[in-house]
Amino acid sequence: MSLAPLINYRAMVAEDDEGLAWFLEDLDAINRVLEDNGLPRHEEPAEVLDYTIRVEMNHLGTTWLHHLRRLQAHVLQDPAWKHTPVTDDDEPWKDEAIDRELCVYMRSQLIQHADTEGFYVPIDFEEVLYDAPGEMLGSSQRLLAELRQLAPYLGVTLDEHGALSDAEAWRVARTTDEDPAFREKLAWLLLFECARTSVEHETLLAFR
Repeated sequence: MSLAPLINYRAMVAEDDEGLAWFLEDLDAINRVLEDNGLPRHEEPAEVLDYTIRVEMNHLGTTWLHHLRRLQAHVLQDPAWKHTPVTDDDEPWKDEAIDRELCVYMRSQLIQHADTEGFYVPIDFEEVLYDAPGEMLGSSQRLLAELRQLAPYLGVTLDEHGALSDAEAWRVARTTDEDPAFREKLAWLLLFECARTSVEHETLLAFR
């Protein structure tokens, strides 16, 4: 199953009575989880937002997130680790470094969050929260921070404020499967763009 990260989801389902009802139920549940953890409620914009996601793809390949998580796990455990891309045949989701992050350290929202469901909310908090729709609720700010830390390991240049220029975004977006790290780079770019937009426009990032 592929992963589609979605922004401005309430506006997307506004004309679908059933879909909107389901979303509002999810939003109520999200706010209950936030309040139970001493965090402010989230008010999701109902209007169509004006934003640009600087990558043409709108979903991730079935395994791409796992390749990115493998990189994150190794970097967290050894910042000097040299990125060595693998193929799907190597089953990166079984990497022991990921297991250690999931079971021992539990410090990465990129790794801890569910693969294909749940939300990231534009509120800064340290740990993934549970009992939310899709079982897990992450922080868009924390996801964005993790992705910024990974940029140098993928050869992506950010400015001194952690921003990605249009030229650099489109350069990464043109990555092809001739690059051994194409899965990680394209997964990074789509998630970076969605997390950035979530923070800038104070809108949920939904995993579907």
